[in-house]
Amino acid sequence: FDNDFYEQLLRFCACGKSAYIACSPCCGEYSRLKSKPGPGPKPLRSPEHLGGLPGLSMNETIRLQDSFLQLSRGVNCLQAGYCSGSHGHLEQPPNAMSWEEEVVQAFLTEACKVCINLPACLYDLDVHKAWLFASTLEALASMGGICNHPQGFHKSIVGTRDEHGNFQSKQTAQYPKALAETFATIVGPLISGPSGVLTLQEAMRCLPRKQISEPPQAYQDGGGLFSF
Repeated sequence: FDNDFYEQLLRFCACGKSAYIACSPCCGEYSRLKSKPGPGPKPLRSPEHLGGLPGLSMNETIRLQDSFLQLSRGVNCLQAGYCSGSHGHLEQPPNAMSWEEEVVQAFLTEACKVCINLPACLYDLDVHKAWLFASTLEALASMGGICNHPQGFHKSIVGTRDEHGNFQSKQTAQYPKALAETFATIVGPLISGPSGVLTLQEAMRCLPRKQISEPPQAYQDGGGLFSF
């Protein structure tokens, strides 16, 4: 992980210039699918052992820690944005263990206004799959719904691989076009300024420069510029 990049990203999220922050960290190590019997990969954590199952190797422990770091840093960016007036969401599968992490629970309690269930069939994808958005923007609730099809109607992708040997469940992390377009229609009006994609360096140049006399101010006791 690039700590310098993260610090810059966190600073930008906290500056009040971001209209909407979408956070969708990899949920692979938080997936409950790994605990199901079958040929799938080995689980590294369980709801009772979010910090890791006993007996993990060094490499497995690193993977476990990296998954938590990615999740927690994403949520920290959401919290920083929310405190600065930005909207945002955390997206994970509805049954992912990541929802049980303390950092996520804090975001749900302090900032989240609505949790939106998005079944794949609602957006023209015929698989047994759903996404869950925990968002500060209530207008996104119109995207949600439930699957009204009978059990077993949709194709199950648990433990199945494609022709290249990759697990199909990982491929469904990509949003269907219909979902992305609906999301853009709702969030788009929040965004103003020049169109186009900015690099992080270009975005950082958009940060407002605060004069030392402008609020918020730090009040220091013991030799600072403003000592009271």
